[in-house]
Amino acid sequence: PLQLEKSLLFLHKVKCLIVGGSPINDSLAKQVFGLSNIYETYGMTETVSHVAVKKVSIGEKSFSALPGIKFSVKNDCLEILVPFISKIPILTNDNVDLISKTEFKWVGRNDFIINSAGIKLNPEEIENYLSSFFVTPFAIASITPFPPPQNVK
Repeated sequence: PLQLEKSLLFLHKVKCLIVGGSPINDSLAKQVFGLSNIYETYGMTETVSHVAVKKVSIGEKSFSALPGIKFSVKNDCLEILVPFISKIPILTNDNVDLISKTEFKWVGRNDFIINSAGIKLNPEEIENYLSSFFVTPFAIASITPFPPPQNVK
């Protein structure tokens, strides 16, 4: 998304663009609406590549599975069945609103991991490292444009 944001003036030269690594926020989605074929992707290291896309340039709000991929929810988290990669479904730490077996809306993470440009950061590790530099108590947290999961107990 950061590269997309920095490339807005040049998107008229692009026929099709996929953006991954972290979610596109609402502000950026509004800026690319109507411009070109711009897709936000959803994927994980465990899935080897992208497993779902949404076309943000036309305002899509939910991810659609690529061919042969199915979704379900287990323990409040997205479960991905990619039969050509694994016979066992891949359980994520992502909260989603499951629309169908092939479509979902991403809500947020079920753990404390911060996804920054596709790099997963553990806030507890960062706090531990930085604690030697600060006397005042502090906490590391993410800021997300999405509402918190509705199923938090």
